[in-house]
Amino acid sequence: PRQVELYHGTNVNILDTVYTHGLFPPSDMQASEDCPVSGGKGLRTSLCDNSCKFCHSRHEWDRCHMFGLGVYLGDIAQKSHRYVSGVACEPGAHHKMVVCSVLLGDALKLEGHLTEHRGMHEVF
Repeated sequence: PRQVELYHGTNVNILDTVYTHGLFPPSDMQASEDCPVSGGKGLRTSLCDNSCKFCHSRHEWDRCHMFGLGVYLGDIAQKSHRYVSGVACEPGAHHKMVVCSVLLGDALKLEGHLTEHRGMHEVF
């Protein structure tokens, strides 16, 4: 495998969680404002696993995940910067991204039913 540095843009309100626990594919549940872990951060998907008693409404993946739930990384910082959120657009505001050292494996080509709406939750 080849090692490369890739960028991940995310909500800056969860960077402490990312730095502590790493990047994991998001839950397929919406973040509840009542949740002590995921609430109040402006997230679309929960940081919790699917057993959280607060985050129980199913997330509509096709509204914000082009290829289904997963961790998205970009080879150009400008691509990932578009996904940074939780920062006020004002002078002096700090925008942060995560730089990841990634081992690349073999690419998979999506074909057949995997390219359809219902196929985005398939697991390889």
